[in-house]
Amino acid sequence: MGSTDGILPHGEPAKKPSFATWLRRQRGRDDWVGDLAEDFCSDKRTRGIRTSEQLLLHMIRYGCAPEARFALRQAAREYRREFPDAARLLKRKSRRGSFTWRA
Repeated sequence: MGSTDGILPHGEPAKKPSFATWLRRQRGRDDWVGDLAEDFCSDKRTRGIRTSEQLLLHMIRYGCAPEARFALRQAAREYRREFPDAARLLKRKSRRGSFTWRA
């Protein structure tokens, strides 16, 4: 028996997976999010990453194509839609001026 609406059969709420766990489950998709998931799983430097904010900082640090940021925005939107209580994405100021990134 599977869970329905985030409730397990015996009445307990299903535990929300981390963004990283959710993203790993998206491997095999034939879209931007699937490509991001493949890259995330194959990059050994992402092992400690659990949130979309941490992944964004990793992408900024090591550089990424604009398409990768688009894919992360899309993935974060889908994750928040599936798990509405998920935290908001990173919003901060950079040294070069205002930097805001939200899905």
